[in-house]
Amino acid sequence: MHSLQATVMQIMVDIRNLTEGKMNLEEELTRLKEDNKMVTSHLDALEQSFAELQEKGEVALKQASSRTSSNDHTAVKSIIQPLFCQLCGIDCSHSKKVHVAALAAVKPLDSGEPLELTAEGVKIWHPNWLGQVDDKLNAKFIEEVTERVYNNEKVAVPLFNNVCGYSPAG
Repeated sequence: MHSLQATVMQIMVDIRNLTEGKMNLEEELTRLKEDNKMVTSHLDALEQSFAELQEKGEVALKQASSRTSSNDHTAVKSIIQPLFCQLCGIDCSHSKKVHVAALAAVKPLDSGEPLELTAEGVKIWHPNWLGQVDDKLNAKFIEEVTERVYNNEKVAVPLFNNVCGYSPAG
């Protein structure tokens, strides 16, 4: 009997230990669940913040790109468009809409030459607006535009002339 009583006592001690272990595991599981909820909540907040930042960044990028598009340089256009008209033999005294339409109608010469000379010796340029910027025909036109702008600036801006060592006399 003594051995039976000792066995029962040992079983009771083991059950008590198992019960304590189970309670400890349940407490730990509860703590882990709470930690998991907190981490999930923080992750959701971070994802929301990231999505908002990404959206703001995309909006800012779109606004920046639309502000710096090639059609948004009015100061440059006010210099270049009349020069293009002059080089292409278009009268710029008409409205901007008219001379822009006239520029759009300029086509390359069938001969492939970048310009033609009038009977008065005036150069009339025929760039290929639909071609590549660096093709032979357009490269010559761009070179002419660049030279004209440069020469206009040399004459118009005395400080530029001094820095570049330009002298109108020589």
